[in-house]
Amino acid sequence: MKIKALYQWFIFGSLFLLGLSSCSSSKAVSGRYAALEYDAVTITESKADAAPAAPTQERILLYQAYLSLSVDSIKKAQKMALTIIKPYNGYMVSTSNNQLSVRVPATDLNAILIAFKKLGEVDAESINGRDVTDEYYDIKIRLENAVKTRERYLELLNDANNVTEVLQIEKELERLNATIDSYKGLIKRYDQEKDYSLINVYFYEKRSKPRPGPLGYIFVGLYRGIKWLFVWD
Repeated sequence: MKIKALYQWFIFGSLFLLGLSSCSSSKAVSGRYAALEYDAVTITESKADAAPAAPTQERILLYQAYLSLSVDSIKKAQKMALTIIKPYNGYMVSTSNNQLSVRVPATDLNAILIAFKKLGEVDAESINGRDVTDEYYDIKIRLENAVKTRERYLELLNDANNVTEVLQIEKELERLNATIDSYKGLIKRYDQEKDYSLINVYFYEKRSKPRPGPLGYIFVGLYRGIKWLFVWD
């Protein structure tokens, strides 16, 4: 009986130790998977953080300046203004009796305005900016879509089965070509106005002060004498 009891205790002890070993092994395995899951989450987050940001659109700003000057000679001032913009590769847009419109590089706008102000006395001035970023990129997208549509119509033209289909496709192609040319023209105009700002200058001749005549000097002297008698600064 003692041997049987010892044998039973030996079997029970072995099973108990085996159970502990299994639990510890199970914990180790689940811990290892937890670590792997953590690593996977960490890697995913780091990749998301490292993803490059979407490129920002360049702002399309169109600047226009206005300047009113009082000058000794309008014609001379206009010639001097054209001389000023020449080294900057500026060019004349229009001119009239007392007005001059020129386009100059946007990066040199302030420097040219400073030079213009030296031509006479400044009566008024202003600089206005217009943001056309949304319109600009909207036109670019429309242009890309129109070009893709034209390519599909050209493919259809090659597979046309009769004259009626050919005429219909050619009519759509004509419309698309006109639309594409219009979009290209708008983009070109925006690019030009972005790179070259507009300056409108208005020139006015200075008014000479009226001088008194021979008798006028007598009254001027009397006025000064009376003023000296009654008004002291």
